[in-house]
Amino acid sequence: MIRRFLIAAFVSLAAFVSLIATSTPAHAGFYVGASYLSTDADFSNAVENFSTNDSGWKAFAGWTFFKFAGLEVSYRDLGTFKDSSSTGSVNADLHAYDAAIRGIIPLHWFEISGKVGYADITSEGGISGVSFNESDWKAFYGVGLGFIFGGHFGIRAEWETYNTDQDLNTFSLGALIKF
Repeated sequence: MIRRFLIAAFVSLAAFVSLIATSTPAHAGFYVGASYLSTDADFSNAVENFSTNDSGWKAFAGWTFFKFAGLEVSYRDLGTFKDSSSTGSVNADLHAYDAAIRGIIPLHWFEISGKVGYADITSEGGISGVSFNESDWKAFYGVGLGFIFGGHFGIRAEWETYNTDQDLNTFSLGALIKF
């Protein structure tokens, strides 16, 4: 359901942007987008250790204030992680809000980017029947590659990692619209 909604949203935004004049430079201005997200997590706790991955999504918005830098905020559904064994069960539903500074190397229709920022990561779930709900601010960084088409539509692939007690890494692939 979410995938269909995201596809419909991208098609609608692409149609809207095609109506906008291309007089604005591709590096300037506001942008919005969404991505499919794959999260790899390595959880260690008193009950057990396990590594797993799950898919999720992220929605982001940003402002490129000059050719080589910008600010970006996003919401991420990092996925739900479950594991069961004879010693107990673990499940965790992870979400994050974040803000980052993006450094950009524009190469005409192609860009290489890096980002550094802080994320408020919320984990909800349970360990062997004991529930938890935790939220904590953590630093994160990442790198990405993007392609810009017509100055206003783009696709982006990014890898990001979070500075948490557990290994938490994401890979995302999505689209964006520049205004």
